Amino acid sequence: MSENLQKSAVDIALDEDRKKSEIKAILQDLERLKTVPLDRRRRWVWELLQNAKDCAHKEGTVQNRTVNVSITLFDNQITFSHDGVSFTLNDLLALVRRTSTKSFDNSDGKTGKFGTGFVTTHALNHLVTVSGLLQGKNGLVNFTIPVDRRSDNFNDLEVALNEVFNLINSFFEANAEDFTESIFTIYSYELDLDSLALAQTSLNDFTRNLPFVLLINSTTERSGIGSLAVKTELNTRTYSLSPAEEIYSGILFSELKESSIEVEGYREGLIHYSNNNLTIAVPAKYKDGSWVVQRIEKEIKLYKEFPLVGTETWNIPFMLHSSEFLPSEPRDGIRTYKDNENRIDTTADANRDVFICYRDSVIKFFSILQSAPIGGLYLLSECGLPLEKIEYTSDTWYTENIQKPLRDFFTTHHLLVSAAGLAISLPKAKIPRIFEKMEDNLEFYQLAAKYFHNQFPEEATFIDWQRIYFQDSENWEINISVNEEDLLKHIIMPGALETLKLSENETKTQWLNQLINFLHRIGRHDLADSYPIYPNTKGEINKKEAVRKDNILSSRMKDIGDTLGQKVYDILVHPDIEQLEGIDVLDRKAYFTGINTYVGSLTPSADNLEKYKAVFTLVSMFPNDLSKERNKWYLQLRQLLPEIVPEKQMVDDMEDFSFGSAETASIKYVCWLIENEKTFKTFCNTYFQDDNSSAYTWLNTMIEILYRTADYQALLTTNAIIPMQNGNFRKFESTIFREDKKAKFDDLLKILYTTYLGKGDAKFLLIDNEITVESLPWTTADILTKPLDELFIAHDIQEKVEAGAELNPLFHSLNDWFGENEEERGKLFPHFKKERPILYVKAFGPEVSKMVIALSKIDKTAEEIQALAELDMSAKEINLLINASKMAGGTAKLLIVAHEIRQAAEDAEWRKAVGDAAENAFKAAISEIQTLDIKNPDVGYDFEILHPRNQPFYLEIKSTVAHNETVKMSRTQGKAAKDYKSRYALCVLLREQHDTLVDKDYFIANARFVLNIGDVVEQKVLAMEQGLKTIGTYNEGTVQTRLDNDTYSVNVSRSTWREYLSFSEFILYLSQQYFNISL
Repeated sequence: MSENLQKSAVDIALDEDRKKSEIKAILQDLERLKTVPLDRRRRWVWELLQNAKDCAHKEGTVQNRTVNVSITLFDNQITFSHDGVSFTLNDLLALVRRTSTKSFDNSDGKTGKFGTGFVTTHALNHLVTVSGLLQGKNGLVNFTIPVDRRSDNFNDLEVALNEVFNLINSFFEANAEDFTESIFTIYSYELDLDSLALAQTSLNDFTRNLPFVLLINSTTERSGIGSLAVKTELNTRTYSLSPAEEIYSGILFSELKESSIEVEGYREGLIHYSNNNLTIAVPAKYKDGSWVVQRIEKEIKLYKEFPLVGTETWNIPFMLHSSEFLPSEPRDGIRTYKDNENRIDTTADANRDVFICYRDSVIKFFSILQSAPIGGLYLLSECGLPLEKIEYTSDTWYTENIQKPLRDFFTTHHLLVSAAGLAISLPKAKIPRIFEKMEDNLEFYQLAAKYFHNQFPEEATFIDWQRIYFQDSENWEINISVNEEDLLKHIIMPGALETLKLSENETKTQWLNQLINFLHRIGRHDLADSYPIYPNTKGEINKKEAVRKDNILSSRMKDIGDTLGQKVYDILVHPDIEQLEGIDVLDRKAYFTGINTYVGSLTPSADNLEKYKAVFTLVSMFPNDLSKERNKWYLQLRQLLPEIVPEKQMVDDMEDFSFGSAETASIKYVCWLIENEKTFKTFCNTYFQDDNSSAYTWLNTMIEILYRTADYQALLTTNAIIPMQNGNFRKFESTIFREDKKAKFDDLLKILYTTYLGKGDAKFLLIDNEITVESLPWTTADILTKPLDELFIAHDIQEKVEAGAELNPLFHSLNDWFGENEEERGKLFPHFKKERPILYVKAFGPEVSKMVIALSKIDKTAEEIQALAELDMSAKEINLLINASKMAGGTAKLLIVAHEIRQAAEDAEWRKAVGDAAENAFKAAISEIQTLDIKNPDVGYDFEILHPRNQPFYLEIKSTVAHNETVKMSRTQGKAAKDYKSRYALCVLLREQHDTLVDKDYFIANARFVLNIGDVVEQKVLAMEQGLKTIGTYNEGTVQTRLDNDTYSVNVSRSTWREYLSFSEFILYLSQQYFNISL
């Protein structure tokens, strides 16, 4: 009898309704599957694993109670297989019908065998091929059925279901089979591109969360999962956990056995702790003899035997499993939220109890590990509120009962290792705020850690600490966050930058540059503008508005400005700073004006020397060569102060600079220097090494420069820089004069003025005669003679000039001087001239009057008588001269001889001057050639020029006036020229007059050097020598000839020196050609 005949009409009707409901439910599930979030679509693999676990044997050995799983992804197909128990007919029907075999209260221990969860696997494909063993009516049979959910309407799906039901029934009715090999349960899905991507992503998540699933589904006390193999085209990995071992009291470690990773001395797995049906675990690694806790990255955090997918965002550091959890459906969270805290809520209350147990277990777990050498324990302090799409958690309850107690506990421990390597508690730490972009986050940390190096976490952990602290940071009892503005507030404090812990070769300004760049990049221009973080060129920090960009000022000009009151290094932004947007450019015009203003205010003093050195540098700078007057002053200044006035510099960045102030200030300073010397002698010694000529030349030029402008001229009246004849310097006044250049004052007049007028030294009134500046006023001798002459107007002058009276010496001195040129000098002393005859008798007395009468009878002029008086000869010597003149034929003959003697003496003196000038010129020319030396032997040549590696070179110097046609060489000189013709030269010095003054400069300019003089005179000298030798042989017979003097001269004509070398060319010839020395 059929089954339907045994059922009542009600049962049949119910079966029909149930069947329709199941079909509708399947269609609804498939429709929902199209819109579920990706994380829920990835749950397909967990559904299959739950089914596999439920297929493990419930009794027997550990091996019998273990189910092993294999997942294969290959060639666009994925298969899931396990070695669990065979299907019953009900199991297989439940799989197809979308019903569950799980008991209502889960008392049978099944977490998800078949049932509604299986529909999730259709995210891979709506067609699944299922194969395995079925417990048929006659025994075990091997079956393969399609679970086809591709239809999207009721009728088609009903047809597909009926077909598979019929197929199942045929397998159930079939005869039993004998099996020699194990038959696995297999679920097979064909994949398209989208489902292939889903499969790959799902497996990645699956293997990441697998270790804890293996731990909480182990077969230690009940059936569970053993190993799990994942096979892909790339590799095969088999995952399993080793039996738990106790590493510390109550703390266990289960090693993850992964077939593809085997490293000696390295272990990886889970450290876990269990308490009251609750297990917490953290991933850990063992290496080099120590344990290190690892952060749980994207793993699922909450489990009830299998993951509650959706709890990946829980902010706890553990994977937490409890069999007491009452998960929400569809197993994506744990509800602790209650709509009324005063009412019992079985689910929320049960879950809250689990979390209380979790809190206590965390404290116990940490307390045990704290005493052990385990790294990374700081990670366990994470306890933020969960991030949930659905409000499962009561934030208030969780904060008060879980988060706050844990945070209070962890803040008492030294969990944080600072960047400086110090272990500190969280209240003493600082945590950098989190930036949206990772590169910004890292850069801010690296910047700020150099200041907060004792408080910031070390770089390897700071991101973890950011996550830990900024999870509900308002719920911490401490505020230790640091943002970019906090950093700025700290570093601007006095001495703060000195505490920066910079890397090798890194500077504070480079660090500030990075900080400024960072602020601009993250858009915090306001902070960069508001805080003094811009270093100037000295490294001092200022506000942005207080610094300026360099307007291409040379470093030299910056140094000058800084010295001269323009603290340019205080305002110029440091060159290391790259972010210059919004910084004004230095106003060059204002900068230059400031320099000139400061220079104009300078007062010469020793304390201001460094400032004046900067002024001198300005004086040495020239934008062009157009200013002849500036150049003249520069040369003048450098001649005086060569060691502190730089060499002339051509500059191209100062066209708009006015150099007038610098020139004026330098002139004032020089005037001050001269005045401080007080006397010409000390001035000459200090600045010209007692070279009077150079000193006078320099002073003449200086005074000429001062007469260039009215302002400069005024310096003559405020600075004693005019050398007077008494040797002192004096300011210009209306009472000082130059002597009349056409009629210099007789020294006697100066002596008489000084001695008899009581007006001081006459030389105090008179400018040194070496000062020839025409702009200085001059005067005649009247300035001295007039007040002297007025002495002779006095009514008692006759008494004053008598012998022994006060003016008697004055009269005699004037009387003697007066007689030399009575007519001209009478003009200077009109009163003296008038009174002279009368005063003469008074001054000389009666005896002198008689002498005057006798002299008047001699027929001689006064000049002749005066000349006789000046002869330093006795009467006897004068008589001898008289007799000699008579014997010589009269006085005229004797005067001719005297004239020749005088001329010879003058020539000798002149030749000595020429020789000295030549020697000075040569010494100056060869001073830089240290290997050359010069001697004056005067043996056929005037000079012998010596070099240690060459034969000496000889030089003879001859002088002649410009219109003479010849110069005369002696016999010795001619022979020397012939004998040493390859190293002998004649120097001819032309002079304009016989008495032309010859000095070194004149010699250099006018000397002419003839190198071939030996060739020119050779034949003449040979002929003369042969002739002398012949004459010396005429001494035979009764009449003999005799040569009393063998001296002769060689006259060299003007044409010889028409082709010549100049002085400089001769020096070049000697050094580079003859001596082969490089100048």
